[in-house]
Amino acid sequence: MLELAFLKSVSREIIYSHFLPFLFVFSIWLFVFFLFNLYETESVKPTIPRLRMIGIASMVALAASTILFYVVPSFGITPKKNLIIFSLVFVLLFIFWRRFFYAIFSAYFKKNIIFITGGENNAQIDDLRDYITSSPQSGFSIIGIYETFGQFSEKHR
Repeated sequence: MLELAFLKSVSREIIYSHFLPFLFVFSIWLFVFFLFNLYETESVKPTIPRLRMIGIASMVALAASTILFYVVPSFGITPKKNLIIFSLVFVLLFIFWRRFFYAIFSAYFKKNIIFITGGENNAQIDDLRDYITSSPQSGFSIIGIYETFGQFSEKHR
């Protein structure tokens, strides 16, 4: 990233001068994204509202990072281009990671489950079924709902 900002080969001195400040910046970004619940499995599904939430969280993190460089002048750098490049790379990698995670877990790592209701129409089972059906990233796939274990075993002999 530093080579993009400086448009030339970067010395060790420049790398060392940017390492600690950007370690703090990276921590701020992780903390802000955590506050916006962007690491929850329920929020991985790629929808427009969630992408909007990533955009808002990114703006908050960028603002907090910018403030960091004004509050702590002892860093000795004013990385305007570096901060923008870092922000773009972080957001693009974050979106790619979420889409990759969603695609993999919603298609390949599913665990088949069954519900045995005990003969009752249970609202909790209906809620759980609706959640699993609408959230493929949860990693579960319902293969059946049965009243008793005997009913299940008869059907799957």
